[in-house]
Amino acid sequence: MAQATQSLSPNQDVPILVIPGIARSLARHFAINAVKEQLRAQGVRVTHVPYADINAQAAEYLRQHPALFDEAMEIVRTHPWYRAWAEKEERERQRQWRPLIGPFLLTNVLHRTRSK
Repeated sequence: MAQATQSLSPNQDVPILVIPGIARSLARHFAINAVKEQLRAQGVRVTHVPYADINAQAAEYLRQHPALFDEAMEIVRTHPWYRAWAEKEERERQRQWRPLIGPFLLTNVLHRTRSK
């Protein structure tokens, strides 16, 4: 069983430097749930509140509680499914940026060698 977990995510020691979309989604989900709990505590039925209002309150809640991103990142780091999702997202991000960055770096290298 340990080998199966290891094969799912062999790079668990590699730090994730960019907050992946899955972590942002988790943090947003936590914020929406917190806003809904606040509304319920006030005696308001959540089904009677427009979802746009809940989203706006959740965005503000997320700005006030940036620790939710830390919680979400910890889940992404420790849960194999979320970790695999974040690694896939990072590979896709690198694939998208490689064609854009590659020629830029090549032109810089060529420009530097010509100026010497």
